[in-house]
This record gives sequence, structure tokens and C-alpha cells, in this order.
Amino acid sequence: MILVFVGALLIFSGLAVHVFKFHSLIAGFNTLPKERQAHVDIEGLSRLVGIYLYISGGSLILGGILEKLGSNHTLWFVLPVALGSISLVFLAQKYDGSRHLAKKSRGRYFNNAGVISIISTLVTLLFVGVLLFYSYQPVKANILDEGIKIEGMYGGLYQWSSIETVELKDSLPNITRRTNGASVGAKLKGHFSTTEYGGVKLLLDKNVKEFIYLQTDRGLVIFNLTDAEATKQIYKQINERGN
Repeated sequence: MILVFVGALLIFSGLAVHVFKFHSLIAGFNTLPKERQAHVDIEGLSRLVGIYLYISGGSLILGGILEKLGSNHTLWFVLPVALGSISLVFLAQKYDGSRHLAKKSRGRYFNNAGVISIISTLVTLLFVGVLLFYSYQPVKANILDEGIKIEGMYGGLYQWSSIETVELKDSLPNITRRTNGASVGAKLKGHFSTTEYGGVKLLLDKNVKEFIYLQTDRGLVIFNLTDAEATKQIYKQINERGN
């Protein structure tokens, strides 16, 4: 539910800027010299920033709720934040009433702040995009001479000698929280807490109703592959090597 938390934080920030007049929170405005600030329509600017934060926060909260319900389209609710950030930089220019000041000065402050804002937004979106991309990738596993290797984020090599038991089940334990990992729609990757087993590593798609419970000397790993048939096949191979 990280999206809900971030969304709520954005809405709170919007209220702080728009309603409670904490104008120092507006990036770019707080770095302007005093003579420039006097020519800015701060009421209009704070209203614009507030609306942007309300829309962005609401979009993220909606995305977080749908993610909790198992939706695989969370990324679409991050896009309004990106588009809004870029649009905000240009829309904010009309509230700069200091047209009579030197063009060089105007470019030096407001426009530079805008460029920095765009770059920061793009870097953040790139990081989020990469994380979402890898989270959406299906789990792949290979049977090797030394053990089973689960590819991708939070994967690893599990030596045959380290595997204690392996079971195929059609249900998951009760997951109480994510401790270190990614939860994007139905795809879970990383470390989670459960009621039945405590801390476990999950590498799976909840929509694929076959799960391999791999108990190792490093803890319990629950994973599956792209579909139920592929999961059953890799389970058989693990059993054959284990025997």
C-alpha cells in the first residue's frame, strides 16, 4: 500500500500549500530573491500547485487500492504524476508577474527551477518504471547440476544439499505484510511475513494457482512460473533431483 501512503502525503502537502499557505514548500518560489517573490501571484500559484497535488495524490491512492484488489494496471495511475509535473512547470510561468525584470534574471531562477523539477521527476519515474518492469517479469527457474536457480529480482541459487522439503500446493499462506520486496498487482517478489510460517520469500504470481513450497536451510521460498503446467513440471524435476 505504498502508493496509498505516498498519495495521502501528496494530498496533505497540497492542503499545506493551498489552504494553510505554507508557500515555502513550493519548489522554485522559495529560492527566488525577495524582489522577485513580490511580483509572483502567490495565491494563483499555490492554487495551481494544490490542484496538481490533489490530482496526483488521488490518482496514486486509487492505484494503490486497485493494486490491493489484484489489478495489474498500477503503472497507469503513476502517469498523471509525471505528466502533471511537467505541465506544472510551464503553467506556473504565467503567475510570474515580474515581466519587467531582466530576462536573464527570470531564466536564472524560475526556469532553472523548472528544469531541475523536470529532471528530478524523470529520474524518479525512471527508477519507478525499472522497478515495476522487473516486478512484472515472470519468474524463471533452471535446473542445474548444483541446484535450482531462480532468475530475476530476489532470486538465487539453491543447492540440492540445502533443500529440506518441497511441496506443491494450490493456496498461499496468509500474508500479513511486506518486509522487503515488491508487490505489483498479483505479482509478489521479495520478503514477506505470514501467519503460518513467519518470514518467507515469495516469487510468484497469485493468479497462477499452483505454488511450490521450497524449504531450505535458509528459510522457506514459495514460487511459481508463468502457468500451472510449467510450475508442475519444474516441481517434478526438483523432486527427481532430490531423490
